[in-house]
Amino acid sequence: MHDRGRRDNTNGALAKSRKPRVIPVGEEVVGHYRDYQWERDAVPEAADSDVAFVNLFRAPLGRAMSYPNAKQLFDRLAKWAVIVARPHMLRHTAATEWIRAGVPRDAFVFSGAVGRVRGR
Repeated sequence: MHDRGRRDNTNGALAKSRKPRVIPVGEEVVGHYRDYQWERDAVPEAADSDVAFVNLFRAPLGRAMSYPNAKQLFDRLAKWAVIVARPHMLRHTAATEWIRAGVPRDAFVFSGAVGRVRGR
């Protein structure tokens, strides 16, 4: 996934880094995103958007999903799955999975992937 770090998002979202970065995702995530794109393409207002996630089920259709909408969706899914989770936890889960998979801990690449502004 490519994060361009742009400042003109209609939902006001900002990346932690101003530099473009690539966020590695596995085949399973790619498959789920492909399914999402199929649903998204069925909503005319959303089909041509260049942002990752857009409103598909409530107005304004096709606009970049706001943080409150994304959080509500996440909360509903967590409740359905009977787990306690917050969106921010996904960053930590991804980092843990990369470490377990043996991804090198190069500070620049690793920190850029999880969205930190500087290495630690």
